Amino acid sequence: MDFVFPTANARRVYDSYKRRAGTHAILITGEAGVGKRSLAFLLAKTVLCGADDNPCGTCGSCVRVESRTHPDAHCVRPGDNKSRTISVEQIRALIEQISIRSFEGGAKAVIIENADGMQPAAQNALLKSLEEPPGDVFFFLTASRRLDLLPTIRSRCAWLHLPPLDIERTADILKSQGFDAKLANEAALYAEGSVGQAADYAKTSAEYVRAVESALASVGHAIDIPFAAKKILDLSQKKSGADGGYSALDIIERYISRLNGFDSEGRIRIYGAIEDSRKRDALFLPKQQTMEDLLAVIMEER
Repeated sequence: MDFVFPTANARRVYDSYKRRAGTHAILITGEAGVGKRSLAFLLAKTVLCGADDNPCGTCGSCVRVESRTHPDAHCVRPGDNKSRTISVEQIRALIEQISIRSFEGGAKAVIIENADGMQPAAQNALLKSLEEPPGDVFFFLTASRRLDLLPTIRSRCAWLHLPPLDIERTADILKSQGFDAKLANEAALYAEGSVGQAADYAKTSAEYVRAVESALASVGHAIDIPFAAKKILDLSQKKSGADGGYSALDIIERYISRLNGFDSEGRIRIYGAIEDSRKRDALFLPKQQTMEDLLAVIMEER
């Protein structure tokens, strides 16, 4: 199990479902990326897994919940309508599904993602099922804005709030996923302890780093320089909408620091060229020519 419980209370809730003593409906709230969805699916696995040490993570039930193909695990999320809400039609279809006998003869799990996006009519349609759940049905609702749910919905669900993790713990999780320490720390700080957002940020940055380094590695001859420079600048342009992160020059500097084949004087010249490039960028000089000049120095020193 990879889920990191942010509070002792979150762990206690999980343990109650492991003991088959969890409440029939729970509302999990928190900011984007804190793990609401992951915990909801973990709890769904727990109630559907038949192993003594549930969820085992390896049985057919657990695998099908993970792959979103379990016939007794029903997931509802905002549709493709312009308002990105959950419609009353979606909830009515859900109610019809859970009224049918369990396919595997056990419990059924309902996950409603972004439940605060349910239209008022959809919330009212769900209310009776929460009051009188048909059979052995467990409801797991997630929401960022709890108060956007009707009081009648809130009152019929247990409530678990997930706060962000601390920055250090978030960074440790990213490091355990294979991100280097600097990127993990940067992503954790950027996301303010939201593991999901930090992971997305780190993944995007990591992909960007690899793409820039690939362009650098492609430079073997002078003829390669204009194409490689344009590719790096195009990558930088695509990334410019994101806050923070490594710039192309930061990546080039790190890339050079890890490469063998440069003597100390060569590295000094390259680092000097990188600093010159930063100054030229600050003066809004032509970026293509600046990047080509830098790549030429790197190729010369190889």
